[in-house]
Amino acid sequence: MRTRTIRVVIWVLAAVSAGCGRSGGEESCLEASTVGSAASASTERILRVGSVSKSPKKEISTFKPLQKYLAEALRPYGVARCEVVVASSVEEMAAKMQNGEVDIYIDSPWPVLRVCQLSGAIPILRRWKGGEADYRAVIFTRKESGLTEIKQLTGRVIALDEPVSTSGCLLPLGALAAAGIRLRPLEDASAAVPADQVGYVFTGDEENVFFWVLRGKAVAGAMLEAKFLQYTAASPEEFKVILYTDRVPRHIVCQRRDLEPAMAAAVREVLVGMTESESGRTALRKFQNTAKFDQFPGGADAALQPVHRSMELLQALGLP
Repeated sequence: MRTRTIRVVIWVLAAVSAGCGRSGGEESCLEASTVGSAASASTERILRVGSVSKSPKKEISTFKPLQKYLAEALRPYGVARCEVVVASSVEEMAAKMQNGEVDIYIDSPWPVLRVCQLSGAIPILRRWKGGEADYRAVIFTRKESGLTEIKQLTGRVIALDEPVSTSGCLLPLGALAAAGIRLRPLEDASAAVPADQVGYVFTGDEENVFFWVLRGKAVAGAMLEAKFLQYTAASPEEFKVILYTDRVPRHIVCQRRDLEPAMAAAVREVLVGMTESESGRTALRKFQNTAKFDQFPGGADAALQPVHRSMELLQALGLP
């Protein structure tokens, strides 16, 4: 029944686009009309799934279960194969989406919304990565520091993950900025910080954040709440959370702005429907224990509002 529904959507959209009348529209309409057919080799479609990483081989391996499933599930709609495209930065990913080299991009909220901002891409689905629908970040310190609130961080240094991290950079810095705290980027944790500002330094990963705080290199750190609980499990009494950020979707799927409506409808339907078959559930489990893909409850704008707010605050300050 699901297959017949997708085919009906595809053929209706293809029929509408057949009379689009745009410049160069005859070629575009031909492509749309063949999505749901047994297309010839010259018109077969390749679906390109994007990710951002400094380790392309590892990332391609991570996405392989999803890649294989999409290639098979979308074959009736003219998709010859599915490819994983890895960019080294969000700026490169935005360029690839803008010029049609990537069709959908999956990542955490901050890099996805930055790519959307740069390329006009559109958030379409939520991914339950690691079985989680949403998550939040914490700012923590050692109890012996005596700190109980974020305003006491002025004149001190906070350790962060990396500039593209939603939980390890955007959300905590956005929370500090929203509280009216002035922020100063630092190259070194030992640098002097003005008494009315909070200095921040990037450590490169969450484990470093934890050990910098543990060893006193930074008075506080910020990271994903789940990671904080994991790292402090052996001695939770030694640490204190002084701020919890808003919750945001764990991972986001976005599509390029000019993805053919028929193809976009098929991709969304296939991703959401993965939990309905054993092969789909297996692919999800192998794809970093993803529970499912689903629609944003209350819509994408509402779900992503905390991320947008933090982005606006930090961009207004020229940070990070």
